[in-house]
Amino acid sequence: MSTVLDNPAPIKLSPYKGHRPPKVWDITVIVPINRRADIKNVLINFKRQEFAGKRLLVVENGEAVGACASIGLEPDTLLQSEENVSVARNTALDHIRKNGGGFVSMWDSDDYYGPGYLDEVAGLVGTAEVIGKSRHFVKYDNLLYLFLWKLPGRFVQWANGPTLSFQADEIPHYPIQDGAAEEVVWQKYITTRGGKIYNSSIYHHCYYRVSDASHKHLWKITLKQMVTLTGTPVFIGMPDYDLINGLKHLTKTISPTRKDPACPLYC
Repeated sequence: MSTVLDNPAPIKLSPYKGHRPPKVWDITVIVPINRRADIKNVLINFKRQEFAGKRLLVVENGEAVGACASIGLEPDTLLQSEENVSVARNTALDHIRKNGGGFVSMWDSDDYYGPGYLDEVAGLVGTAEVIGKSRHFVKYDNLLYLFLWKLPGRFVQWANGPTLSFQADEIPHYPIQDGAAEEVVWQKYITTRGGKIYNSSIYHHCYYRVSDASHKHLWKITLKQMVTLTGTPVFIGMPDYDLINGLKHLTKTISPTRKDPACPLYC
């Protein structure tokens, strides 16, 4: 299987760049799963999407093979892989390309995706080769944080892996490796070859992370490490899904642990 590391071709830039975005009728959500228990969360996230043209492609990976059947789920496409998550993603992208291409949205199986997530993505198609989120909410154990990465509504060098959306037949494979850095390498490849990444709003998505070391997150990180990595987060309090979904906006009444002068009202 080819990867971005052995495919040095430049990114094929979208012909509609700078013009009114085209209408997107279908978006395929690609979700690799390597924990059987996550399939219920995948189904709940997908069902709550209000976007009419949603399609679901699940890649059962390793010990998760048989997860869909265990709850009677019949996704639009079901694939299986015995390799790592990177191979699972590439297996899905290969399938999309071989069957006519299309617009895809890469999800994590254990995150939260609000009802308007795909609607927001569809409204931004044509803005850049890749659409994602660099500033995001994180539910860590039972508390909600907003991490201050980059301002939304502008081009960035990096967005969170489980928020990346793009035209599958215009973007190269993920590098084949098993680790959180794969998406960083992939995005650097895109931006250094003329592609752009657009940072959408802070809303409609939330990372789920727990301090329990036995939980099989690919990205092993403590809250202290996350704060060190991203800069001081804004502490929100108990999870508030109206806030996550943009139905309630952050205001000056929210007190950050350290002010971020580059981000008025944090949104």
